[in-house]
Order: sequence, then structure tokens, then C-alpha cells
Amino acid sequence: MVGSARLYVCAHKTKRFIVAIKYEEEETYRYLIASDLSWRTLDIVQGHTLRWLVEVFIQDWKSYEGWSQLTKQPGDEGARHSVILSLLVDHSLFLHPDQQRQLKNNLPAYTVGSLRAQCASGVPGRCHRRLGVVRRSAG
Repeated sequence: MVGSARLYVCAHKTKRFIVAIKYEEEETYRYLIASDLSWRTLDIVQGHTLRWLVEVFIQDWKSYEGWSQLTKQPGDEGARHSVILSLLVDHSLFLHPDQQRQLKNNLPAYTVGSLRAQCASGVPGRCHRRLGVVRRSAG
């Protein structure tokens, strides 16, 4: 259930757009507060859902794509390189058939971090197939 109103917020000393969201399985409301009064309720709710996609990307990137202790290029230049590499990898991952199946079935998307965790869990054959790694025999 979603409800909204443009109300004066004393603590902010101005009018704000307040959106109240209550999910079926929860007993209490969650509140979103927006400063742009021209937005529609739907715009605010949809914008909030996109925020979590960004949060997942940032967490995955910091943990696995250049910001952890394993980084080989520290500093500003290393950060730029890791962002470029991260976006290329994530773009390739988005187009992978397994990822497309996840999205088509409304399941959580794979991240580089989730794939890395699968590889570390001791299922290398499955991990290599998912990542598209082809082993070639020597000789």
C-alpha cells in the first residue's frame, strides 16, 4: 500500500513530499521524503527502487573490483582503471545467457562478487562454465 502527501516538515522548515509505503508482510510503514514537490508518487517510489541497484553495484565494486586489499593499482589512476574494468565486466555479465535467465525469471542478478563467491566455494567446473572460461588441453 502506498500513500503520499505534500506536508510542512518542522525539522526541515519547509514543505516536503512524504511517501508512506507498507508491504503486505510488514506491520509498519516505511517513509520516503523528497524535496522536489513536482514529482509524482510513482516517480519517487520507482526512483527509490533504482537506488538499491546502485547500492549493490557500489558494494560489489568496492569489495571485488579494485578497492579491496588485493588492488594492484592504488590511488586515483588505479580507481579510474578499476571503474572502467568494472563497467566492462558488468556489461559483459549483463549479456551472459545465465544472467538473462535470472532477469527473465525475476531472480536477483549475478554480480562479480556473487560469482567470485561461487568460485571460492569449491565448484570450479560450474564456475568456469558460468563465466564462459574454456579450458584447453596442452599439446
